[in-house]
Amino acid sequence: MSTNRRLNQDTQSLENMNEESKVSSDYLFHFTPKNENLISILRNYFMPFYCMEKLDYLDLKDSSSNYFEMAFPLVCFCDIPNPLQETHRNKFGSYGIGLDKSWGIKNRLTPIVYTHRNTIISSNLKYFVELYSKLKNNGLPESDLSGLKNHISYLMMHYKSYEGYAYNKREKRFEKEIIRFYDEREWRYIPLNCNNLKLNLKRDEYETIELLNEENEKIQKCNKLVFQISDIKYLYLKDESEIHPFLNALSDKYSEDDLNVLKSLIHLS
Repeated sequence: MSTNRRLNQDTQSLENMNEESKVSSDYLFHFTPKNENLISILRNYFMPFYCMEKLDYLDLKDSSSNYFEMAFPLVCFCDIPNPLQETHRNKFGSYGIGLDKSWGIKNRLTPIVYTHRNTIISSNLKYFVELYSKLKNNGLPESDLSGLKNHISYLMMHYKSYEGYAYNKREKRFEKEIIRFYDEREWRYIPLNCNNLKLNLKRDEYETIELLNEENEKIQKCNKLVFQISDIKYLYLKDESEIHPFLNALSDKYSEDDLNVLKSLIHLS
């Protein structure tokens, strides 16, 4: 084992010891299943993508008797200490980046609100959704309702079911197994520059690939989530053999000194 790798593991062990007694972390982590996704983040920063969710906590159903389903533009992070991340990494991917939580707070990231249909806050949000529908059905112009609609959408971006069904994008369906989303300890980046952009997509819009790609491109154009190397505290790869190709893929963006800093932050998951 190389000296740098041994020092890296010793440092991680000390950090793990410091975090063992914590319920939350001092860092925000983003995990992905592909090496190239992590490289893209380091080259182009974080980009929001529309993510599909079932809003069953609202206890509202559409004309087909299905719970509301919408996709919102966002970037997800978790607030889970290193020693407790194994389950999360198994679910979302072994490649990842951890950034200082102060960076997240400065950039308006926030922990989301986990709820279920029997809470007062869910009832309050349901009331506003129903109020919007009543006003629209009573003939109030859409232009007069746009402010209310946008506020409702922003609220829903910060809510998530305590537990429910994850959406399988590849198979275009919600999974049958219930997941406790609460265990993800999610923080979100919500796009703020959304003039003339869609704050949510209906399921049929989301599942139309051309439309989804177009809306993702629009929302990303003016809502890039930027960071500095000094904000990065962890990088996760799967195998030591990946380190050199990983750094080489970044060599046209970062200086040699910066690449050495990135190398020092690499941990094998």
